[in-house]
Amino acid sequence: MKRFVVLLALMMATVSLATVHTVNVNALSFSPANLTIQQGDTVRWIKPAGGFHNVEESNNNPPVFRSGDPTSSAFTYNFAFAAPLSGTFNYECIVHAASGMVGTVTVEAGGNPPSTPSNPIPNNGATGMPALGFLIWEDEGATGHSVQFGTTNPPPTVNDNFGGMMFPYSGLTPNTQYFWKITAFNEHGETEGPLWSFTTAGPPPQVTGPFPDDDATNVPVTTTLAWEPSSGANGYEVYFGTSEPLQLATTTTQTTFDPPGDLATSTVYLWRVDAFGDAGSTTGQVWSFTTEAGSSAENPAAPQAFQLQAAYPNPFNSNVRIGLTVAQESPTVVRIFDIVGQEVATLVDSKLSAGEYQLEWNAAGNAAGLYFLKCECAGLTQTQKLIYLP
Repeated sequence: MKRFVVLLALMMATVSLATVHTVNVNALSFSPANLTIQQGDTVRWIKPAGGFHNVEESNNNPPVFRSGDPTSSAFTYNFAFAAPLSGTFNYECIVHAASGMVGTVTVEAGGNPPSTPSNPIPNNGATGMPALGFLIWEDEGATGHSVQFGTTNPPPTVNDNFGGMMFPYSGLTPNTQYFWKITAFNEHGETEGPLWSFTTAGPPPQVTGPFPDDDATNVPVTTTLAWEPSSGANGYEVYFGTSEPLQLATTTTQTTFDPPGDLATSTVYLWRVDAFGDAGSTTGQVWSFTTEAGSSAENPAAPQAFQLQAAYPNPFNSNVRIGLTVAQESPTVVRIFDIVGQEVATLVDSKLSAGEYQLEWNAAGNAAGLYFLKCECAGLTQTQKLIYLP
């Protein structure tokens, strides 16, 4: 125990000596006359007996520090340059200043290492991040940063003296976890930040929800192709034709495609939609449909089971009317679907006798946009586009 007390006393003495600077007051000079100290240090002026001196700061009135009136007696004067004191202070013996008995104390402001880096962007644990972006953080008091970034933990250093707090990155691998850490530094030390991570986005998922349905038959020759949006997709490449390999028909940001011109009757068509995003593209499934048979003029042997008249008005802002002619008594279903294939209304679902019918749909309560009217009668199907603009 005694040994511990002795060691502690020695340590305290060492700390004390490290922050006290001694100036000897001689006959007509201070020694050393000029000091550079740290904020919080103490200067001790020691004067032996004899002479007629004092110590007095000369920049300010009243002086920042003063030992008292000049005296021939011995004295020891201590002054602590605590915060917020900083800069250079001139001092003198007021009796012998003209003889060069002057000096300076330069106080360097005390400092601390920077604050801990915080508030990361991307957020720690974020997912679905793009392959191109910035690492952003906050700290105070830093003059530079060491940036660690990569797919390993701990991440490698990619810049050991980055001045800002917005570090650019690019070319990241999709569906990959990245780690990053910032160490802030200044002349007083460095502060290591926490380890952060995020995961990059993958390509958008495969497109689903084709309209017409895959393998659909009796599809009108003026049909519009549609599909459900793919999460994270920036756009779509539509491939269309009657045989593989399919040719690129269009690139679009929409989820619909109108084939050019009327399609051929009684023909099997193939189509595919590839979704693309920041992290690449995903090839879609190949779907098919068969168009309706030709009219009786084109194919006299084919009976006309029903006829769906053009919707009017179209586009419409509230109600739309559709004429339907049934050649013979048949189970008939007429339904309305939205752009993603969800049924929004059923206009007919019963057995209809031969004759002419006027159907009407009030679209109030539905979102503006593209809808599809689908009529199934006597084993045949016809589809029309409806455009609702309230």
